[in-house]
Parts: sequence; structure tokens; C-alpha cells
Amino acid sequence: FSFGVYPNILARSYEGVRDVMMKSAEAHPWSSRMSQAFFSGNPVSPSERVPFQKQVKDNPNYDIRLSDWAANNRQTFVDLRDHCQYKYLVHLQGASQMY
Repeated sequence: FSFGVYPNILARSYEGVRDVMMKSAEAHPWSSRMSQAFFSGNPVSPSERVPFQKQVKDNPNYDIRLSDWAANNRQTFVDLRDHCQYKYLVHLQGASQMY
């Protein structure tokens, strides 16, 4: 894992990203966060990501975004700091980072 995939954060160390994320978390108190389960990541890696997205696509309790960087499909990219706007973050297995 490399924080280099998040160039808009402008932090290249764990400590730098941790500090940026703490500030974002503090700016979004739990009570103001969206009550959707959220995931953003690459669909290309062999995993359950695409089937899961298809399964929940019409369920308003989920916000699942797949961005295929290899195909230059980045319109669903979500800034790492914006993950703090959600109460629930979904972890879906895969061979690439979630973003």
C-alpha cells in the first residue's frame, strides 16, 4: 500500500495521512455522517466487488462505487478524506487498494 495513490492529500507518510484523516474525521461528527454503507475501489481485481455492487445497486442503504483506473474510468473516485462522511465503510476483498 502506498499513500502515493492519494496525491490530493499531499502527505507521503503514514503520520501525514493519519493527521489529515483525523482532521477530516473531526470535521464530520458521527451524528452528521451518512448512514449508508460505503465502498469505493477497483473492480478489476479478482474479488466479490462487482457481484456485490450488482446485488445492492438498488438498495439506498449502500453507496458502492467502482472505478477502473486501467480503463480511465475515474468519475467515481472518492477522496480518501470524504470517506469520513459515512458511518459505515465496507471492506471487500481484492488485490488492489480501495479509494
